[in-house]
Amino acid sequence: MVDPSRLVLEHEKLSVDTLPAGGGVTGLSLRWNSKKGGAWGAAVASPGWLPFDLTLRDSLRLTLRAPAPIAAGELPSVSLEDIHNWHSGYLRLGTFAESIPVGRWVTVAIPSHAFREVARGIDVSRVKCVFFGQDSADGNDHSLLVRDMRACGGSAISGHRLIVVIGSSVARGSGAESTDSTWAGRFDRYIGHIDATARIVNLAVDDYTTCRLMPDGHTPPPGRASPDLGNNICTAMEFHPLAIILSVTSEDVACGYSIHEQMANYDTLSAFAAARGVPLWIATTQPRRFAASAMRRELAAARDSLVARFGATGRLIDFWSDFADADGGLRPEFDSGDGFHPNDAGHGLMFRRVVAAGLEKAIAR
Repeated sequence: MVDPSRLVLEHEKLSVDTLPAGGGVTGLSLRWNSKKGGAWGAAVASPGWLPFDLTLRDSLRLTLRAPAPIAAGELPSVSLEDIHNWHSGYLRLGTFAESIPVGRWVTVAIPSHAFREVARGIDVSRVKCVFFGQDSADGNDHSLLVRDMRACGGSAISGHRLIVVIGSSVARGSGAESTDSTWAGRFDRYIGHIDATARIVNLAVDDYTTCRLMPDGHTPPPGRASPDLGNNICTAMEFHPLAIILSVTSEDVACGYSIHEQMANYDTLSAFAAARGVPLWIATTQPRRFAASAMRRELAAARDSLVARFGATGRLIDFWSDFADADGGLRPEFDSGDGFHPNDAGHGLMFRRVVAAGLEKAIAR
């Protein structure tokens, strides 16, 4: 915030207010006064700073309500920030909205292509934050409730034949220099050469365990996280995929899941996909330079259990062989520097393992 503009915050955050009847439970309260020479901005992100892929959706939709009328030209501007903290240009919210009347919820849709036009190099497939900022410096106090904000619509990928990736940070692409260098990004280009309508939808999220990927309604054991209803196997099914790739490389072991618990989760996910006729490819664990040798042995044991359980299906992806050194850690030539996430060379080998697992069979269906 830059004087003389003003943004009302509570403990350096936007306040969360109880919403009027019929509007849900709570919403963000945006209260500002924009003056010439000043500036203000506020970032809004999901819990855990989970990224979303705007390339898969038609628009970013916001549901708004005002206690006093706000003309379209008095609304704030909106921009995006990706996981690398790169910032897009701003769009005037008023360009996509009429005035906000008193006492009525209004939905404003900002087309995805409009953000791509002002992207300024950000990765629109991995958006972390939506920013509100100063636009018209009218010098008046304004107040706006934001009830809902989400990426919506699927016509951007209608007609495409999709393979969905669910899992954790390596599947998401951590360690690679760019999205194009990740194993999923490489595989997206590979299947596009086989079939121009084929593409990857990547729902993987940093630090996710198998519990987070379980079906809606799953009750986790005490101390375990509930399924993420936006990135789990049920969300993957909403894309009517040709196949699903499941990859949790080491997070279950890092969180202390026993081999029995891990395999029970894999069994549930495998059965869920089979019941819906969607082939599921499962990646093995990946070596990680845990400080404790016992945890490195546990990773290897999980890999062995996955091979024993799913190796005969022909849908197991080997992320272990040639990656592990003699101590069960990630080999230096594949290490991005943290002993965990693979570098571009590591993602390249993973891509080749995904190809070797025969996923193009799903495209030929």
